[in-house]
Amino acid sequence: MEKLQQIVEIRQRMLDFESLRADAGRPDATGTAQVELTEALIDLSLARHRHHETLMQLTNLVAAHQARLQLAEKRSTDRGTRRESDEIRIDLLHAEIRLAREQARATP
Repeated sequence: MEKLQQIVEIRQRMLDFESLRADAGRPDATGTAQVELTEALIDLSLARHRHHETLMQLTNLVAAHQARLQLAEKRSTDRGTRRESDEIRIDLLHAEIRLAREQARATP
């Protein structure tokens, strides 16, 4: 569990760095730092057997992918960015499936 906590701390630093870049006018164009931190938090909450926390982080993951998709769709002017939008959409669908499965486990 200590190693998972270390991963969370590193991912948080990476997100903080991206936020500083955005404040300096050089934003993270993909939003992946938030997704990676959220994935690390999901792993940690699963290891700790904290169901409510896992649900919350999965909800955050869905929101992070939705934000990434909106950003990508704003940029989708050529085929390359269309592919990026499709890949993010797949990530979003996977996150929604994970959330639904976790919610189903909570329902008796």
